[in-house]
Amino acid sequence: MINLLKTELPQNYGITRPNIRLNTRIASGRIEEGDYVSCKSCKRETCNQKIMIVDAENYNITIVEHEDYVCQFNGKVFAQGGRCDYLLFDDRLHKLVFCELGCYSEEYVEKKKAVAHKQVTESLQRLLDKPSGVNVVSSFRERQLVFFRRDPNLQSQTFPARGDVSRNFQAFINNPATTSAYLEADEKVKDCYGNSIDVKFVIVNYPSPYRW
Repeated sequence: MINLLKTELPQNYGITRPNIRLNTRIASGRIEEGDYVSCKSCKRETCNQKIMIVDAENYNITIVEHEDYVCQFNGKVFAQGGRCDYLLFDDRLHKLVFCELGCYSEEYVEKKKAVAHKQVTESLQRLLDKPSGVNVVSSFRERQLVFFRRDPNLQSQTFPARGDVSRNFQAFINNPATTSAYLEADEKVKDCYGNSIDVKFVIVNYPSPYRW
């Protein structure tokens, strides 16, 4: 995947510039991220500025700052279409996940869900539009498009880590918007050969963790 993003895919789109920026890191255990843009402008001083929680257990997950990666090609065909926040992959489990993060209240969820779906789907489509991308994406047995969403009206508190049943239960009582914590649907995305690639579209409501 790293070679695809740094070399093969840009070249397939006619980009030959050296020194392509690709910010990555490897993480395991409990992974928490926020949306840099929206969290930076947030006025809620007591918010922990986290939207995404991934329970990776002992798996090593590579986290790619995907939006930052695509933005360096602004003005090129490569950058056309959606650009989700993060790309996560795991060579051990052969799992690939495109992630979009957002902090939206209940009345805006349906509209923002459509936007998030577009971002993650078109981010995957950017890879599937080229043979090199199809080869790499097809090598992952599990492919998901995930919308991590937080309600800005969520009570400002420190949510307990996995395993603290009583405090987790109380957190869900205090924040009813989080009770439908995890939703998913099967979908198909076309590759450049016209074949259908199976994916899942998943919605995870904070503070529910996404189980890797």
